[in-house]
Amino acid sequence: MEHHTPKSAAPEATSERLGAHNGDAQSPMDAFRDAGEKLVELKSYVSYYVAAKADQLKTTVRNLVLYAGLGVVGLFIAATAIIMGVAIFCLGFAYTLTAAFGGRAWAGFLVAGFVIVALIAAGAFVGYLMVTRSARKRMVEKYEQLQHQQRLEFGNDVCLRAEEAGRD
Repeated sequence: MEHHTPKSAAPEATSERLGAHNGDAQSPMDAFRDAGEKLVELKSYVSYYVAAKADQLKTTVRNLVLYAGLGVVGLFIAATAIIMGVAIFCLGFAYTLTAAFGGRAWAGFLVAGFVIVALIAAGAFVGYLMVTRSARKRMVEKYEQLQHQQRLEFGNDVCLRAEEAGRD
């Protein structure tokens, strides 16, 4: 039979059983307590980091809203200045025509209005033609490039195949 020497029954005092030698290491309870304290510290650091990132996001959003507001105000100011300039020009043109028509204001304003509307319509029509011609030219170039690629790759293209199918 073995003879056991009495040791302390408290688990804290039996650290030798769990790998500690000569009091060099902590008891498991001390390790768990230290880990808990480190976990609380880590939680504090993580919440600090998250709060800082949230505040950074709020600041960024606030700045974006402020700059957007300033941009809108600037746009309104620029649009107002342009509209006022055009209106003053149109009035000056109408009054010039009024003087040319011998002081008949109705004739000067009527002709000025007609000329201005005609210029706007002509500008819109020319712009429409330019846009549609440019788009058509790009589209034709795109399909010509595709046909060229087909001829290089297959020795034929869709148009030649369609002609062949029409002859059969």
